[in-house]
Amino acid sequence: TCELVLLHLPRGRMLQEDVLRLSAAVLKPGGKLVFIGAKKEGVKTALKTARHIFGYAGIVAHKGGYHIGRAQRPAGDFPLPHLDFNRVNISVNGEPTDLLSCTGVFAAGKLDGGTAALITSMENLRGCKVLDMGCGTGLVGLSAARQGAEVTWSDVSLRAVVSTQKTLEANGFASG
Repeated sequence: TCELVLLHLPRGRMLQEDVLRLSAAVLKPGGKLVFIGAKKEGVKTALKTARHIFGYAGIVAHKGGYHIGRAQRPAGDFPLPHLDFNRVNISVNGEPTDLLSCTGVFAAGKLDGGTAALITSMENLRGCKVLDMGCGTGLVGLSAARQGAEVTWSDVSLRAVVSTQKTLEANGFASG
């Protein structure tokens, strides 16, 4: 546990709620949360969520479309948030595919148009070494692996990496 959490709010209401709940879980009673968020990215909704979790939260400064908020952890039990993975059966390049994803991963629960276009454009990858950089849910690399490529998946988001691992396992592939 810690006395202070400094947080740049991520985009997305559900992801914001997850990180605010995580902040409450890791703070000691009386510990402070200081967060910053852009007005256009839902900081006011995040403030309401912080008030619900912490009992009190307020904006202490704002400049150029950004708001700095503050909250203090009250006494009580604040468990670590549980990360739920949803399974959706989709078609990827005509093949049935189990997609596993969670809040905060790009295009969670679906095959977005850009990813579909990228997958459709891939051909003759047998024996190629492929890096799926920004793997998200892993569908691009999975499609390359299905063609016989040796794939390494990478993402800055741990949630994306875990979503990729779960998607690969659900479709009979080991992650790399």
